[in-house]
Amino acid sequence: MSVCKGGCPVFHETRAKEYAKNREIVAKLQQGGYVIFLRHTKTDWSQKDIEPFNFNDCSTQRNLTEEGRAQAVKIGEAYRALNIPISEVWSSPFCRCKDCLKNQPIPGPATAHNGLRSIR
Repeated sequence: MSVCKGGCPVFHETRAKEYAKNREIVAKLQQGGYVIFLRHTKTDWSQKDIEPFNFNDCSTQRNLTEEGRAQAVKIGEAYRALNIPISEVWSSPFCRCKDCLKNQPIPGPATAHNGLRSIR
């Protein structure tokens, strides 16, 4: 076992590089013009999607958990805090995906797109 008094230089150097890289990515995102692809947040796996899909009936779908809703709120807060512009949003028609967008700083309703239903 090794112990670094005052912190391990390699750890601090690695963290500094990660921080610099993240700042660089955020600066680019703030300029706009990028496609940001996100999967929905945490869902309740005890719920099953019932086929044929009825995208207007959330009771027939696997939905977000409370933790998933909280994760979605944090994502929205991060977009706002970092001033990342969003001009257009496409979403899967599943309720869990549309529910993730409820707390996002989007410029109007998302466009449901069947091509985003399942990505495997």
